[in-house]
Amino acid sequence: MRGRERRNVKSLHLKDNAIEIHNWKLHDKYERIRKDEARAESYMLDGATIAIVAFGTAARVGKTAIQWAARKGSPRDAASITLFPFPGREVFELAKTVDVLLVIEMNTGQMVEDVRQSTRFTTGSRFSESRARCRPRGDPRAHPAAGGRKG
Repeated sequence: MRGRERRNVKSLHLKDNAIEIHNWKLHDKYERIRKDEARAESYMLDGATIAIVAFGTAARVGKTAIQWAARKGSPRDAASITLFPFPGREVFELAKTVDVLLVIEMNTGQMVEDVRQSTRFTTGSRFSESRARCRPRGDPRAHPAAGGRKG
């Protein structure tokens, strides 16, 4: 090797069956977290035909959009949730009561697959996703209005 000694990375659980026992402990821990700590907030559910599923800033923007829609008399709904643990049971139940689930994220899609997986057994509701594709000013992939490449 050049410049340093060779290093070997090893598991801390080297005895017979130790890694499997450790993995089952982690599995039980994550299941307990999913059961006890998943959070979902329902907002203006009555008579809703469209549900917004979002978290963080996108959830706050979604609530504002729902308030605007309520002033206009449009059907509306929102579910503002934690990303981990994902409240799959709540999203599944919500999907059974609305016509459209709109997933709004301001990232590269951390949550959309969880929503898709949670709703794959429901019938009757459409699934829609929207991702804000924000890029830094001057990034060649950015929209021309944001200082990116034209054309």
